Order: sequence, then C-alpha cells, then structure tokens
Amino acid sequence: MDSTGRMVQPIRYLNLQIIEADRLFCARDSSTGSALLYNWQGELLHRFPPISTQGYANTDPTSSLYLKNGGIVVGDGVTSVLVSTENKVIKVFDAHQTGSTDMEKRFVQMKNKAGQVFWMRSEDGYEYRQ
Repeated sequence: MDSTGRMVQPIRYLNLQIIEADRLFCARDSSTGSALLYNWQGELLHRFPPISTQGYANTDPTSSLYLKNGGIVVGDGVTSVLVSTENKVIKVFDAHQTGSTDMEKRFVQMKNKAGQVFWMRSEDGYEYRQ
C-alpha cells in the first residue's frame, strides 16, 4: 500500500524493501527467487538475476546511492541499475557501485566482476574507463 492506503502491488512477493518512499521499492519473487525493482505505481523496472551463494539465494538489493540529479543507483552487490528522477531505467550495469562518488555526486565509482574500477556519469550512465 502507499502512504494514502491505496493498494499498489498485491502481496505475492517476499522481503519487501522500500528504496525511497513514494518512488521505488524492491521485492523478491517467490517463484524464481530473483529480486524485482518497481516504481511506486507497481510497474516492474528491472529484474535482478538470481544469485546463489553456498546454496542460499540472496537476491535482495543491498544498496542504493542517491545522486545529484535526483537519480538513484540500486544494486544487489553484483549488478546495478541507474534510475532517473522520472523512475525510468537509464542503464543496467554488470558491475556494482562501490559507494564512492565525487564531491557533487555527479560520478559514481563502479567495479565489474573482474575487479576493474571505472567511473559512471550519473546523468546518463556514460562509463569512463582507463
């Protein structure tokens, strides 16, 4: 339900996690175990791939980082999604954000599966690599 008591999404998911009130939330699909990112109207924005760690599937998004332009980076520790202020997916990264940003939060440091670090521009997801 939203803050006015209106039903947003039927409760058929596990581990509901509010990323930002009245904007984004995540839940785990009980049938596949994958984490799902929704806008507050209940529209699916992104399906995170299932992650299996020692036989336990923990696919709940673990981090979100707010950026200067109002965007948000939501990640599960393996992949990340850049979401605009209009709650549209700008870009999906096969990398996770490290939490490091420049002083104005215009650039976010990302790390791919190979351990290579690069910077991502928050307005459009453009990648700066060495």
